[in-house]
Amino acid sequence: MNDIHINYPEHIKFWLNSDEIKLIDDLLRRLQLEGAKNIRVISNTNDFFSIGKGKEVFIKIHHLKYSARIYVYYYEDGKLHRLDGSAFQDYRICDDKLILASQTYYYKHNLCFLCLHEEDKTKAIFYGSIVLDEERLSTHVFLKKVLTLNDIFDQYFWVKNVT
Repeated sequence: MNDIHINYPEHIKFWLNSDEIKLIDDLLRRLQLEGAKNIRVISNTNDFFSIGKGKEVFIKIHHLKYSARIYVYYYEDGKLHRLDGSAFQDYRICDDKLILASQTYYYKHNLCFLCLHEEDKTKAIFYGSIVLDEERLSTHVFLKKVLTLNDIFDQYFWVKNVT
């Protein structure tokens, strides 16, 4: 864990209360345990982030008067991307607890349909469409080339329980 870099500007801590800071620090520790190496914490209102090379995790904090939302983005080489979990997570601080409100899966900036099992991929294809090709891109990510009446498009799937 020596090569982890966390950029957490002091001005962000200024408008968080001590309970919120503790929750965010706990989230940072959890992200470190999950393998995050470069973490940048920014505020939704004052900061802008530029995406560099390699793997980065951005935590964007949107603080309101009585609540806070925390957005976690996983980037690799400038694209929303993660192979071992969701690349976007939306947390809310409610009653001094950090609650995961939603999560979204991306593969190289392509939105993935989340499926529990491999056979669930067929249910997500539009009715009347034809699957031209399927490719496994990683352990969990699959790409299907789909033919509809008007177009051929790529449909990405992130499968939790892969056989």
